[in-house]
Parts: sequence; structure tokens; C-alpha cells
Amino acid sequence: MTRLIIIPLILLSLLGNSQISLGVYQDVKLATMTDDAGNTPFTTDVHITLDLQGYKAFGMKVLYEYADLSGGKFTRYSVHAGYLFDKLIVKNFDIGIYFGIGAIHRDLWIDSQFTYSLLGELNYRLSERFKLSSHFELLNRSDLKALGYDGGFKPNVSIGGKYIIFNK
Repeated sequence: MTRLIIIPLILLSLLGNSQISLGVYQDVKLATMTDDAGNTPFTTDVHITLDLQGYKAFGMKVLYEYADLSGGKFTRYSVHAGYLFDKLIVKNFDIGIYFGIGAIHRDLWIDSQFTYSLLGELNYRLSERFKLSSHFELLNRSDLKALGYDGGFKPNVSIGGKYIIFNK
């Protein structure tokens, strides 16, 4: 898993970073309602991202997700590459689209499950250093298939904030 973090950092350092930011998000559904799996409101599902925006708004995103689900703990490590459209007609907004690969680990077994996703991002800049942010993701839930449930792509919406550490 260390390679998932080190390789993007090396690649982006070669391209030159124009912005580095740290984001923290919470899954909206798990925060607000009971679901069919027995998760109650305020279930923890935190996404932490390190965003590396490089040449001409090409970017990479290293994502860590932790969820304390009723069926056991869930962790995901992934790396996403994509493009951030920051020159929009509407002031202070930017939109990104990313494709990612990673691994899902459940505390029910030792082996990690390969996963991939398509992630959309919408940001609103509040200040020079802080953005309100939301993620819309279609995630291949390979862990569900391994547990004997219907896997496939599952939608996920999360909201949070992004702190800009470095801005060229």
C-alpha cells in the first residue's frame, strides 16, 4: 500500500505541483439515515484525500476511507488521476473528474479486494486556503461480491472541506 502513496508523489513532483491540498469528507447517506444493512445515522465513513494538482490542472488524488459499518470495519486505499476544470463561468467553483484504482479491506478477511471508481468533484472556494467540497463516486464494491452480496458499482456522495496547503 505504501506504493499507492509514494508513486503518485514522485510522478507529480516531476510534473511540478501548482496546488497541494488536504480534504476530509463524510458519506452523506451514512451520516443522515438508516440503510438496509443496519447502519444507523451518524455512522462514521470518513474519506481523507491528499490532492496534488499539477501541470495544466492535471491532478492526482490519494484517498483513504474508513467506515465503521454494522457488518464490520471497512478501509479503502486508492489513487485517482484526472482533470480539474477551474476556469468556469461561475466564479469560485471548480469541477473535477477522476478515475481511480485501489484496494478495499474488510476486517472479516485478510486479503484485500481490488477496486476501481469514477469520481466527480465539485468545489466552492470560500477563501484563499479553504474550499467546501463534495464527491460523487461510482465505486466497484468488490468486497460485497466477496461477501456473497450483489457487488457492482454503487453510488456514494460525500461532503466536506479542503484545505490548500500549497498554491503556486
